[in-house]
Amino acid sequence: MNLAYPLGKMGRKTSGYGPRNGRKHRGIDIGIPVGTDVISVADGKVVRSDMADVNGYGNFICVEHPNLDGRKLYSCYAHLSKRLKEVGDEVLKGDVIGKSGGATGAVGSGKSSGPHLHFEIRKNLRGDWENPESFVNMGKLGAKSQKTKELGALTRKVESKKFFDSAPIKIISTPDGHKKRSTGRWPNKNAYDIKAPIGTKIYSITSGKVVSKKEFANKKGNVFGVQLSIRGINGDPDAFYAHIDSVSLNVGDVVYPGDYIGKVTRWPKHPESSHVHVSVEDPSDVFDFMTKDGQIKNATGEIGMDDLLSKDYFSNSTVKGIFSSLKTALEKLKGNLSESNGQITEDIDRIKDIMKKIL
Repeated sequence: MNLAYPLGKMGRKTSGYGPRNGRKHRGIDIGIPVGTDVISVADGKVVRSDMADVNGYGNFICVEHPNLDGRKLYSCYAHLSKRLKEVGDEVLKGDVIGKSGGATGAVGSGKSSGPHLHFEIRKNLRGDWENPESFVNMGKLGAKSQKTKELGALTRKVESKKFFDSAPIKIISTPDGHKKRSTGRWPNKNAYDIKAPIGTKIYSITSGKVVSKKEFANKKGNVFGVQLSIRGINGDPDAFYAHIDSVSLNVGDVVYPGDYIGKVTRWPKHPESSHVHVSVEDPSDVFDFMTKDGQIKNATGEIGMDDLLSKDYFSNSTVKGIFSSLKTALEKLKGNLSESNGQITEDIDRIKDIMKKIL
């Protein structure tokens, strides 16, 4: 069944269909920045467009598809920041029907812990759910194919699964506090100041590419450490870190959740209140990506095929490690091939020769 991907750009599957926390999760969650186009997966008619379940689905749209391989099915989209279609509207496959949402506490988000699209396939409007991955290309949702499972997932080392390597999370200033004293953009207004001893290591909470690295000093010449701006990739928002030092990253480097960022530096005026300033682009929130006790939510270490093929990833200094993992996977594949697949074996040998030159 050739259904469209339900978003205007690729996201990352954050929760699958089936058992979750003792209950059944009736759809798939795809992490994506707020405001991303939500796409109708097939031709049909809008049969629900409302916010009736304000504390659950929030802004919600369902589209009836009368003939998908001879079956009537419904595709449903929840936690939207905006609904662009109303009941009775005819839609075509690929039409934009809304904007993604899910930011904690935002109007229309319903019950949501962070920016994402909740996507369902139903047999009837009231329920009788089916696994969406049976209808939409699994690879495009970031899921492992059976072949990937057989080969073994490509992985990278996660340096830490916590924001701080040792210190507890102690917030000394919130976005509300920053907004009262700042007229700047989101790196200041959407920020948390989190206290930690000088020298505490900090780790990335999102995926992204470093686009700016500079030291910040006031007019008196007091240096307030390095400021690091990271452009989000893989559906993550832009991120910003300040008051840090010992930063080995440079512009163009790519970081993933759990990668080392730097260390908390000395605060010249009040060393006893040394802290890291961290923010993500609004309407996302820092705690969409880590728990209140500092656990980084997406520090899995797995490399999806979208990551592997992304030009952003290949700018990272860990690229040799990726090729080594790929080489191991190819060895396993080669061992499983029969003699009748000699041509494929030759192709793999040629790929290995190319990788040897790169490594």
